Amino acid sequence: MYSIEKVLADLRSERKKKVIIDSDTYNEIDDQFAIAHLMQTQDRVEICGMTAAPFYNWRSDSFGDGARRSFEEMIKIRSLVDPFSEIPVRMGSACQMPDIRTAVSSPAADFIIETARMMTDEPLYLLGIGAPTNIASALVKAPDIIDKVVVVWLGGNEVKLESNAGEFNMDQDFNATRVLFESDVALVQYPANCVTSTLWINENTMREELTAGENPLCSYLHRFFLWLKGEKENYGRIIWDIAGSGCFTVPEATTFLIQEKPALHPQDYTYDFSSCGGKKMIYADAIDPHGIIRDMFERIKKIGK
Repeated sequence: MYSIEKVLADLRSERKKKVIIDSDTYNEIDDQFAIAHLMQTQDRVEICGMTAAPFYNWRSDSFGDGARRSFEEMIKIRSLVDPFSEIPVRMGSACQMPDIRTAVSSPAADFIIETARMMTDEPLYLLGIGAPTNIASALVKAPDIIDKVVVVWLGGNEVKLESNAGEFNMDQDFNATRVLFESDVALVQYPANCVTSTLWINENTMREELTAGENPLCSYLHRFFLWLKGEKENYGRIIWDIAGSGCFTVPEATTFLIQEKPALHPQDYTYDFSSCGGKKMIYADAIDPHGIIRDMFERIKKIGK
């Protein structure tokens, strides 16, 4: 198992990392930016594959439908960034984990396990920018890979808050989230409130940057943004998930802390530090949103050039 101190040093280094992106891509517009951002960062990452996370809201008819739509959206974004890309894309779970001991079988979980088992002298980074069902199921189904992976997960709210820890990714599969916190896996948490929530992009910036890109990906994202905007005035959007891609592309833009992993109370979705058992994790305490946003736009505008 990689020590938390070693993982933190590795994150801050310029070493090229191997990454699997686990994303509920169809849920919003932020996943698309994050995937494109990482695909345009071949100097820092090798994308081993992408797996479709389930979700259920107004953009899907069920968790399984959310995974299916995310799978299709991943393929679309992959093609818009690079029509010749052969990055593997795998279908994810069709439902939530029923408890913390029962994995949900899927091609995504199997792919994570297979890829992790091939790792020898470096960790496989699992970037989770959705419900962690696929990742947690892989850890439960194959505990031997816990020593081979590092999970970078965007989810939960600030551990400093006394209020509810839950947010969309955590709420989508609370049992899967508990696996991340209660297992021995090396975990890097990017919370929503006050951290990834600072990645706000206003309408003018979005329009100017995307129209300057003049490539199929930027045109697609611009149309998507305008559709979300509708008739709203002074519209903007939080592009949450580029915090995850920024973890690898501009690690200096994140202030990382090492702290104990809290337990999670299933009754009220709060953090509990009284029974954390001494396990440590890396916590993103703050980010430089301008640094991450600037790097993302600079990279995606170069697509096709």
